[in-house]
Amino acid sequence: MLQPMLNIFRGLNMAAESLLLVEDEPLIALFLADALEESGYSVSLCGTGFDALNYIEMEDGLAAVVTDIRLGDGPDGWEVARRARQHFPNAQVVYISGFLDAESADEAVPESAILRKPIEQGELVRAVATLLRRQSKKLKAVIPRPRQPRTPARAQPAGAPTCRRKVRAS
Repeated sequence: MLQPMLNIFRGLNMAAESLLLVEDEPLIALFLADALEESGYSVSLCGTGFDALNYIEMEDGLAAVVTDIRLGDGPDGWEVARRARQHFPNAQVVYISGFLDAESADEAVPESAILRKPIEQGELVRAVATLLRRQSKKLKAVIPRPRQPRTPARAQPAGAPTCRRKVRAS
């Protein structure tokens, strides 16, 4: 049942985007990493906030961070996400936690997602794909594409209809 859904999401990312998954519970980490990798993402896994911050410092590029919020001793997921955004301003962030309260959203970096554990693989893949797709659209709007030369249209036979964009009347 999960495989057809993951195949759909695989088509949403054109290249293997680099993701950082930060989770201190090994079984959960492997469960989530498998889903992301099966969907075509390149996943690096860190088990502590310290490891994640070191990874971010050394990495050249990062499309997204998926992080648990409570990571034991050391930096938490909020700090990991803030540091990732400092180094990679376009990096998308998905927080996952079993312990959320009303103030949690105040700690989150802008334009991120927060998912509550227990989490389904498809739910995580959908959140990551949605954020990356939204970011891709923003970047395409900012970066002008080179103009492609137009191919001449074929001559239409006499009396053939011409196409027009429909405008809705208010």
